[in-house]
Amino acid sequence: IVDAALKLDDREIQFVPISIGYERIIEEGSYVAELEGGDKQKESVGGLLESRKILRSKYGQLYIQFGAIMSFRTLRQEAAGLDADDGVRAEGGLTPPQRRALVQRIAHRVTYEINRVTLVTPAALTASALMSQRRRAVSRGEIEARAAELLRAFRRQDAPVAKTLLDRAGELRPDALESAIRLFLDAKLVVVPNEKDALRDAKVERLYAVPEERRIALEYHKNTVLHFFVPSALVASSLAALGWEAPLSSLRDRVRTLSRLFKLEFMYRADAEFEAIFSDALAKMIESDEVLWEADRVRRAGGDPGRRLVLYADMIGTYFESYLLALRAATGLTDKRVLKKDWIKSTLQLGRRELAAGGITRRESVARAKLETALPALHELGFVRTEGDYVVAGAKLADARAVSDLDALLESHLRAE
Repeated sequence: IVDAALKLDDREIQFVPISIGYERIIEEGSYVAELEGGDKQKESVGGLLESRKILRSKYGQLYIQFGAIMSFRTLRQEAAGLDADDGVRAEGGLTPPQRRALVQRIAHRVTYEINRVTLVTPAALTASALMSQRRRAVSRGEIEARAAELLRAFRRQDAPVAKTLLDRAGELRPDALESAIRLFLDAKLVVVPNEKDALRDAKVERLYAVPEERRIALEYHKNTVLHFFVPSALVASSLAALGWEAPLSSLRDRVRTLSRLFKLEFMYRADAEFEAIFSDALAKMIESDEVLWEADRVRRAGGDPGRRLVLYADMIGTYFESYLLALRAATGLTDKRVLKKDWIKSTLQLGRRELAAGGITRRESVARAKLETALPALHELGFVRTEGDYVVAGAKLADARAVSDLDALLESHLRAE
């Protein structure tokens, strides 16, 4: 698109970021199969309509939001002002490095704008409430209490909330959660393990559970709004790994390390550097009485506000498990080239064994998408080398101390209480 726009000097080209949110996705089955290592199936309208289940099922509402429109002319002028080498000028008066910077800038800003305007929907909020519970099954009241807590947290992050979630007073509507739960029950993303007992005895409260094999599908809905929590989650997870109290400098350094490790995973603010993002996240947590900053030390506050930090850290827990799995799988690499798809497949098999043995606690950690992002992250750190469709051992794999340090870093966040 940029190449085409560079040739249309007399035309005003604009980029319009559009967020499209689903309460349920029709391609749920194939989506989960792909994340678990299956091959992508060819899509067709005919194949979609042939499925009677599609016609019988409910898929809820569709939410469409528009971000700030961006002028290509303005973006190009910004790119032209960047430092460049003495390379030959290409289309639009840009050198190849400036053109690459322009493409990256547009991609980043468009994605950031999509994230910024994405709504917290009943499905996203309910999925977040269910996925953040550590118990196997929870009551309707517990789901509502966790959802209300999460909603307050979303609002502190200035996240836009769907009107369907709120009553006239701006409070959480219980029937909105009920609607989302019914959608998940219809999709079998949620089950009622004590259904028979509840039907026999009206005094028995129904419990809701997420089947292990459906956690990856439900995580999709949680991840649509995860980006609102990322800065706070990185701070909370770092503070937890440091024992819930640490010098400000130590906390900042650890959050910086995690930000770099997960930079291909999470989209950070497009208009600020790390220091500003970190300071803003910490300030919001101090203002919300979640953390205390005294004598240049940061510690978790007491009571319910302090307990929210565990919730924030849990929101990104699966990424630590996935990257740890990728690192341990990488230690088996040699100088012999291995196809990336074969490495992904064998790593998923290792993950499933670890899940069965208890080394991995979350099924959604064993997902192709996370491993496909962890691989280039390990490449940047020097632990692996990716060469086209192949992957080989990186120079740092021979450094036992470096491998041990990264392994310990990831482990410390998983084992933090």
